Amino acid sequence: MVSCGLPYHVIPVRTIEAVRRASLDMALWKTMLADSWAHHVYLVCMEAEGDKADIRVRMFAPGSGVAEDPATGSAAAALGGYLSNLDTREDSSLSWTVEQGIEMDRPSLIYVEANRSSGATSEVRVGGRAVLVSTGTMRIPYEE
Repeated sequence: MVSCGLPYHVIPVRTIEAVRRASLDMALWKTMLADSWAHHVYLVCMEAEGDKADIRVRMFAPGSGVAEDPATGSAAAALGGYLSNLDTREDSSLSWTVEQGIEMDRPSLIYVEANRSSGATSEVRVGGRAVLVSTGTMRIPYEE
């Protein structure tokens, strides 16, 4: 489990094909993770398709009302911390481009940077572009 404020089960997989074929067993998820403090499942493959990304991920979040998320910045931040902690150098600057949403036809690229200082992760930054998918107005009742 990895957290950056929101906890994730980071599940490494070996191939992009395994990422493609993956599906969440809802009965098993309900039994094992639905009531846990970390109910998000984040599949991570340390390879990607094409030359625009380094890592392929999928994020299943039924506990948040989302079967699958096309772009999860907080999970990418947690992944940056996780990968940074695997680096053995005292001081380093690391970066990855994460592709997500491919399997649901909503491809996204998330840019992750991490810095290590004195043998520990000192900061993680996440960025990318956004696509407007809806708009609306929320009215909040005013009471005196």
